[in-house]
Amino acid sequence: MWLASSSAPWAPPSRWLLAWPRAVPSPSRPRSAVSSGFTRLSSIETAQAKLKALGNTQADIAEIMTDANNAVIGTQYSLADAVTAAASAVAAGIKPGQQLTDYLKLNANAAAVAGVAFSDLGLVMNQVRSQGKAYTQDLNQVASRGIPIWQGLQEVYGVTRDKLTDMVQKGEIDADHFEAALRSKVGNAADEIGKTTTG
Repeated sequence: MWLASSSAPWAPPSRWLLAWPRAVPSPSRPRSAVSSGFTRLSSIETAQAKLKALGNTQADIAEIMTDANNAVIGTQYSLADAVTAAASAVAAGIKPGQQLTDYLKLNANAAAVAGVAFSDLGLVMNQVRSQGKAYTQDLNQVASRGIPIWQGLQEVYGVTRDKLTDMVQKGEIDADHFEAALRSKVGNAADEIGKTTTG
């Protein structure tokens, strides 16, 4: 556990360094990269402030930071991306620990398949989790990004497309089944793309 100190700035544990945004300038580092680093640091601080405002203790925040880091190590996404999403996920009811890590990994994998920002799919996921159900608009937002979520739900529930459409209209698609269907269609895309030259 880490605690804020007025005598010395907080530094991330070494296990976070793979995903921690570096903002220290060097002769070879472009100014835009330095600016990006500070922007990411600012995003992390904002997310931490949000977590504190939601009633999380310093120990809770430390655990959430670790969960976020574990979710994006080896991917093209940064700790800032994951921490920002984690704050919203916790507010939506996701519990810190393995549930949060898995949830953020799913977010990363979905975003990687769709080729969009981490927050893009995170907004949809958090909305579904907050309302407890997935509606037509939610599913279409995912489908429009190239993820066959309707097919995934058909397979998860074992129903036809017409039956699934009826279930959606009746509000019978819960968040757990939505996430299971999403997971079945995106796999470990973020890790795989992270191994490429573009990742």
